[in-house]
Amino acid sequence: MSTAKVKREERADDRDHDGTTEAWRAAEHRERVREMTAEMAADASLGCSGRSDYERTSREKTTPARITLEPRGELGPPSMKTPRKALLDFPIPELEVTLQEVGRVLKLTLNPDLYPEFKNTLDQQREVLEAAQKKFATSASGHENWGTEQFKSQLLSCSDPLPTSTALPVVFPPTRTRKDCTQLERAAALLWGVAKLYSCPSLVEGDVTTERTQQSEIFAACRLPGTQQDEIKMYPDSIHAIVLCVGGVFPIDIMSRSSSSSSSDGPMSPRPPFDIYNQLAQAMSHASSTKSAVICGLSALERKSWAAIREEILKQGDTAAGSLGLMESAVVALSLEDCNAPPEMASILNTVRLGGRDGPCLRYYDKVVNLVVFKDSTAGMVFEHSAVDGMVAGLVSECVYHLSETVIVNLDHNDPGDHSRSDTENNVNDVNSSPLQFPLQGIKTNPSPSLKATHPSSVITLVVSSYPDEFSALRGQRGLYDAWINFSLQLSLRQTFGESAANHILVTPTHMRHYKHGRCDPTYSLTMRSRELVGILASSAGPEDTPQYTTQLLQLFHVAFLEHKKLIKATKSGQGVGRHLAALRWSMPSDNPLKKFLDHFGCPSVYLTGKDLMEGIECAVGNVYAKDQLAVTYLGRRDKVLVVLNAKGSFATMLEKLCDSLTSNMKLVMLLALRYSIACQMGALEYVLQDGQVGPMHGEVNRSVEGHLAKTKHNSDSMSPDFTLVIHGGAGDEMMLNSKVVEVIEFALQTALGLGSQVLQHGGSSLDAVQKSVEALEDCFLFNAGKDGKNEMEATIVDGSRIYSGSVACLQRVKKPIKAARCVMEESPHSMIVGDGAEDFVQGLEPGKPLSSKSNHPQTVGAVALDRWHKLAATSTGSLVGKLKGRVGDTALVGAGIYGDDKLAIFCSGDGDVFLRHTVAQQVASLYHHKGYTLRKACREVISENLKGICVGIIAVDSKGEVVIETNAGVMFVASMVGGITRVEVLRPMNEISNRCALVFNLTPDHPAQIKLLPLHGLERNWHPYVSKQEDFKACDPGYCSSKSGPRWQDGLLDQVQVKVMDKLPTPNAPSCYDYLGDHSSDDLFSHIDADYTALIQATYKVAKLLEEGMGAQGVTLIFEGFEIGYAHAKMIHLVPAQDGSKPEEQPKHFTKFPLSSLNGPAAKPEALEKIHSTITQNKPPGSWQEPQIHSMIAIRCQWYHNMFQIQTILFHSTVEYFHTICQYSVLTI
Repeated sequence: MSTAKVKREERADDRDHDGTTEAWRAAEHRERVREMTAEMAADASLGCSGRSDYERTSREKTTPARITLEPRGELGPPSMKTPRKALLDFPIPELEVTLQEVGRVLKLTLNPDLYPEFKNTLDQQREVLEAAQKKFATSASGHENWGTEQFKSQLLSCSDPLPTSTALPVVFPPTRTRKDCTQLERAAALLWGVAKLYSCPSLVEGDVTTERTQQSEIFAACRLPGTQQDEIKMYPDSIHAIVLCVGGVFPIDIMSRSSSSSSSDGPMSPRPPFDIYNQLAQAMSHASSTKSAVICGLSALERKSWAAIREEILKQGDTAAGSLGLMESAVVALSLEDCNAPPEMASILNTVRLGGRDGPCLRYYDKVVNLVVFKDSTAGMVFEHSAVDGMVAGLVSECVYHLSETVIVNLDHNDPGDHSRSDTENNVNDVNSSPLQFPLQGIKTNPSPSLKATHPSSVITLVVSSYPDEFSALRGQRGLYDAWINFSLQLSLRQTFGESAANHILVTPTHMRHYKHGRCDPTYSLTMRSRELVGILASSAGPEDTPQYTTQLLQLFHVAFLEHKKLIKATKSGQGVGRHLAALRWSMPSDNPLKKFLDHFGCPSVYLTGKDLMEGIECAVGNVYAKDQLAVTYLGRRDKVLVVLNAKGSFATMLEKLCDSLTSNMKLVMLLALRYSIACQMGALEYVLQDGQVGPMHGEVNRSVEGHLAKTKHNSDSMSPDFTLVIHGGAGDEMMLNSKVVEVIEFALQTALGLGSQVLQHGGSSLDAVQKSVEALEDCFLFNAGKDGKNEMEATIVDGSRIYSGSVACLQRVKKPIKAARCVMEESPHSMIVGDGAEDFVQGLEPGKPLSSKSNHPQTVGAVALDRWHKLAATSTGSLVGKLKGRVGDTALVGAGIYGDDKLAIFCSGDGDVFLRHTVAQQVASLYHHKGYTLRKACREVISENLKGICVGIIAVDSKGEVVIETNAGVMFVASMVGGITRVEVLRPMNEISNRCALVFNLTPDHPAQIKLLPLHGLERNWHPYVSKQEDFKACDPGYCSSKSGPRWQDGLLDQVQVKVMDKLPTPNAPSCYDYLGDHSSDDLFSHIDADYTALIQATYKVAKLLEEGMGAQGVTLIFEGFEIGYAHAKMIHLVPAQDGSKPEEQPKHFTKFPLSSLNGPAAKPEALEKIHSTITQNKPPGSWQEPQIHSMIAIRCQWYHNMFQIQTILFHSTVEYFHTICQYSVLTI
């Protein structure tokens, strides 16, 4: 066994079991690979000359200019270029540590009456264990990694068929370069990616300090069957691959040696993709033949049977032995299926592993890697687990995928008449395109039966989607992502299997690649605290079957998470017990009474493994070895996580129920883990775990802003017992926020408010309090000022008592702009510093990387405070997405978006450029100081006079403790501490009733078209939304339409629908190049009803036509409805006629509450219609006469006065007409 050279120092306890702490490195490396592979695409069309990948190449060109490689130096992040040291040998564990862990696990999983028996037996067998330990330590001494040797020996000794024991399937994402990519094009690109990676292994992980034994045994490696034990054999001089297709087995060259090399030891490079493509085309041109495919089926036999047959073939010699040698020595095996991939992801996984149709087997399982490509270009890989673990298999698959994506497009750019290509490309016909021959006369072969028939699939997949920022927050806390899924799985097992779930041993395979030849060591991740947490979650459900996320629940989650991390860390430091227990079990006689307890660890019930971010793999799953076992694999994406469950025995019978439970529980536990992550982000974990106010908030949604905070007055000249703090997490147009998201936002606001309130509670200054709160908001992804790409930040802090301020702007490399602003105020003679000068000045602050996270809620955050010493302070931090470089906004300018003196403190949120033009904060202060306006009246006048139609929020507090919040924004996030009362609110001003209607258009044959308007949420002002999770799906037109959503379709079927619709688009990459019918409006739809509504209807019509043509529908139903109060969307349902031509029956049913429907209800009674009419037309006076200063303007604009004036006008003219015409009066005097 060879030992990989190490490249980077890393502590064992600094990595999580699944490589999640390497996510940043993997992501950065993927970007590097994309850059390099983009340059390699040019070399792909020319062939590689054998030079270093980092060496500049220059060639004579007769074709259009191609990219050449620049010197890149070492691959990977800068930290990898530090001095490196050797990897450590795998340690020999201590017996006491192992036995302690065994006792911990069995105490959790054994029946209570059996655990005392285990303890007694352990005491009795202590001497036997010590003798076994001594013998084991002696045999393991001097070995670089006794654990890996033991693990590989165990797998290679397994005689079970490989496809159902050690085969690890992986599915690639669809190619993103071209939707019409053919099977051979994708196969050629993937083979080129394999060849490139084979010639340049550092592309996988660069120079990181991890073992490389696994990667060295992936390509040009074969698992040769043996009578007692199989063997992994390497073929370092191999340059060919084998192609398995219906025409037979074909060898094709994918590598070539440098023409300047005179020996077989010269450097190898991949052959051009077009060369590989031509060889594949020649192989596929052969007629179908089952004779050559027999040899593939033999590799799926039980290992001892296949070993005996192979021995006979080798003894026979000649053609069959030579052909078998070519198969065994190949770099990789490529299976070209003659069928499309199944529509469902679980079925694709199973087919990649076991083969396509019931015809000849097209997998050569002895090869460590099989590439699989279907006719529809769906592709995957199958790895042999005895040579490679799932993590390394995933990294290799991801790299092959990204490499292949760089050359798929280039296959069309090779002109057959281009003589500038390499000699190997022009001599492609010299490669033997005949299939390998396997004359097996006289050799008795018993091909295995259909694997799919004998091993029915028990694989199921689920997807949990959310905002990318939420997943990023979970990944940001080391180990939290895995703990989230681990706790969710424990909860689901309990709900599905009841009390028997307590007997399941849950294993988390933990990679040990920081040791020489390191593989995985099992971590038994079930703990007492996690079991307590699961019990609380299962029993403390609140409304809608969700728990109350209290402080106590967070405390329990915290302790369970720490225990989880501690176990992982112990395993990573070499204190894992799985391998050690296996060695002890094997050394004990079969009749030893202790062995029955230790055998529980030899076959754990549940495996959980995965990676928190892997974009280059669509799906993967591990095999189950035992008769009653569950394997759970998760793969994270930016905005979702895919979970695959593979089961046997009792788990298989309950798999669907377990899948449903896991889907809902992952969402439930995610909200708990997200709160924990937010507290960590904000540096408030200690406060949150100690504070008792984390539970339900006082805030109410959809309330009037006016009067929501009480006035608090202080008359004492000394320190007041009360203080005031108001924080603001942003304001903007109405956005889609469901109740769960609102609760998370409220939690974050509560946490930031609590940090600042702690300062004030202990007599701290208002300046320190506002800084503390805003720093927490800056760190939280919910309020991080919309960082999208490399953004420029700005901040201001104002000390009202001294009328001092400090501002910074155009910052890119400072993590906390508010700290920089305070540094400017207190440590410089200036009030504002911008750009590089500001960054240089605050270099003593903690430097941060360029801001590159993405936020779904770009916000300006701020705070105002009045401390116990009657001193005021204000602060604000913000940025603007998409602004021009160098733009300074209102946040950085005192008087525009922020103001403070000894009488009041103000900050604003909204359109900063408008605030700058109108000096909004200064105007509010002037009205308050010089015209005697109340604080509320001053804010309202500025909004009404200068900010009409502008999204704005103003928060102000004066020295008397009066707090005012005025906004016309669709949504505003506010938290306050006034007079000892905490309020946390997501404010949403009430919409007009006229904006709460739905439109239903359902085309009915032989009937005139109708558009129905239906009121949403009732007509009363105190309305409430109706949210339902009901789902409904009809395969053909039922005769009516409803707004119920259908269940989520399988990804494969959705992809097929997408293809059908995209075929009707004018360009292949639409909608990114689609002709949009109108720009997005930044204002309310109803304020520009004509233009926006017209554009919306035109766009809807176009999409409807695409659906109609692409899906073969007879029409498309349109439903325009509100969604969760403030978000509207158009839902289109294509109406597919029944296949038998029957017409839908008339539906008498209608819906009074949910859903929206095209069905007619019963005829309304006259009195009911009259009541509805009066409700709609009811109009009340505004009562503005109570404020004479503004009464005249309101009277002019108010509809009630308009109607009254209209009535008066009509009465006057009608009266004049009556007296003049009927009574013959010439003049009427009133």
